[in-house]
Amino acid sequence: MAMTAMARAAYVAAILAGTIVAGCQTDAQILAALAARQHSAEAIVARVYAELPPALRPAAVETVLAHLVKLEREGLVRRVADEWSQVG
Repeated sequence: MAMTAMARAAYVAAILAGTIVAGCQTDAQILAALAARQHSAEAIVARVYAELPPALRPAAVETVLAHLVKLEREGLVRRVADEWSQVG
């Protein structure tokens, strides 16, 4: 059964909304890890994704780094060498 244009648009909107919510939750988890003095991407992954299999941790580090760069552009975190901290 083919989706109508309206149903397709609603489906895409729901997926995008879920992605945005998940991204905001990840940002909050990263900020909480920084507040708990986890200052490297690896330490943040160990805290936020503690149950993640070791084989998947390198990909999680890349994801956390992407979030950290986003948060840096928003003025919420800063980086000195490989250490990250909250601003303020």
